[in-house]
Amino acid sequence: MREAVLEPVRDLTPNLRGRRFSMPSITYKEEAIFLAMPPGPPTSREGFAIPKKGSETPDIGWFPWALYPEEVSGEEFSCDVVVASMDGWHELPLTQVNLWSPKLQCLSDGELLVVDERGWPREAKNACVYGMDGHLERSFRIGGGEDTFADESGRIWATYGDELTNTKEGGSALVRLDDHGRKQWGFNENRGDAESVWMFYALNVGPGVVWGCGYTEWEIVRIKDDHVTHWKQGLGGVDEIAVNEPHVLMVGAYHKGDPKFWLGRLGQAELEDVEEVRVTLPDGRSLRDLEHPLSKLGIPLAQRRTSYPFRIIGRNNALHVFLEDHWYRLRVEDVAE
Repeated sequence: MREAVLEPVRDLTPNLRGRRFSMPSITYKEEAIFLAMPPGPPTSREGFAIPKKGSETPDIGWFPWALYPEEVSGEEFSCDVVVASMDGWHELPLTQVNLWSPKLQCLSDGELLVVDERGWPREAKNACVYGMDGHLERSFRIGGGEDTFADESGRIWATYGDELTNTKEGGSALVRLDDHGRKQWGFNENRGDAESVWMFYALNVGPGVVWGCGYTEWEIVRIKDDHVTHWKQGLGGVDEIAVNEPHVLMVGAYHKGDPKFWLGRLGQAELEDVEEVRVTLPDGRSLRDLEHPLSKLGIPLAQRRTSYPFRIIGRNNALHVFLEDHWYRLRVEDVAE
């Protein structure tokens, strides 16, 4: 088995000053963007399920978080949006917000994009663009999203989840919008591309190219100049992906609760030379053996959005790993060498 060690990027703890790290993503500049929340347990608005009134959920089951936003309780909250690099730190306060699993990105001209994943009601403008001074510049509708990323040109890529797909967005598994929310391109507009992809579980938006892995065939997909290329692979579900051609680094779980890392090489039409990768922290601990941080807050298994204790985001040629208040990185070329 191939082995790899996570590279520390930054300890976020000192700058958080007791606040809680939440809902991370990675910008096109490979900065970390996340919410700094007041201390306390996660709210339902951060994407953690609250069982329906009167129901009992004894174990994690198949889809413990598959509850519509109207079916959970939650109040407005205030927080700070943080954009952090290895040595930079910028905060933007947000007050009286009511978001369901917010998606955060930076646009190319310094604006901040905040997307409410729920997309409800159907006509709601669930994407807001703020200036870095906190002023709301504009809002528009994206719809219920599984993932949202902005590229270096300020274009917005949104992929829709099964419970959140909205036919008003054209039924596309993936769309590209301009920075005012106007649709430019849709994956499903070419039926030859769409037949094997109902939704994307993995999405990586890099400079001039987008990579993904979609349900139901779980093919590796590359989108470049609006042209789509497919590679078959036999691993099954892939949750995150990073690429430095011809090598592909993947994390796969598909709700099995035990994610594994894999390295493969793009062949003519299939993913070849696939190897499992054992990934450890710099101190030698395995990611898969760590205690879930929500255990310390008393959050039961049935209310955890993921059963493993870290968040992974694929961006460009690296997987970014967030474990509590620490940010790590695993570059494809470091694993493939």
